[in-house]
Amino acid sequence: MLVYILYAILFVVIGTAAYAGISAAPWVPTKPKQTQRMIECLDLFDGAKVYDLGCGSGTLLFAAAKKNPNILAVGFEISVLPFLVAKIRSLFSRQVTIHYGNLFKKDLRDADVVTVFLMSKIYNKLAQKFSKELKNDALVILEVWPFPNLEPERTIREENLLPMFVYRGRQFRISGTNTL
Repeated sequence: MLVYILYAILFVVIGTAAYAGISAAPWVPTKPKQTQRMIECLDLFDGAKVYDLGCGSGTLLFAAAKKNPNILAVGFEISVLPFLVAKIRSLFSRQVTIHYGNLFKKDLRDADVVTVFLMSKIYNKLAQKFSKELKNDALVILEVWPFPNLEPERTIREENLLPMFVYRGRQFRISGTNTL
């Protein structure tokens, strides 16, 4: 009986990891130097609501909460193993909340900052979501790949770091996101 339970757990862990990898991105932990540089780029004012879409183990969220303990950091993850790691870590932080589930079913209307490290194949759908839900001044930071046909407000390229692309919520409505 125990063997079947272990197989079921293994199936869930592998199955959700595979689904995450196919639907948005596999779990690839962000390097500490990259995390630190991203935190430096975030506007973490008191009361800011920071979302990390596909938050993995929550590293970026916990670093943001450490920088400013007066923010609310919210992560969404669909792969069970990194979700559980992040969820357990969040039990010791009043500023960080982790949710299990599909990021496209989560409401971002109150986001001040959104961070994204996902595969570019979902960018069209993500841009449509941003155009409907983000506030004009919401800060959006993407790692690695920019949105096609949408000029970033700022591009950050530094040695030994993945490139980062900075946008504002208003850009997703102005650009006509159906053409991304």
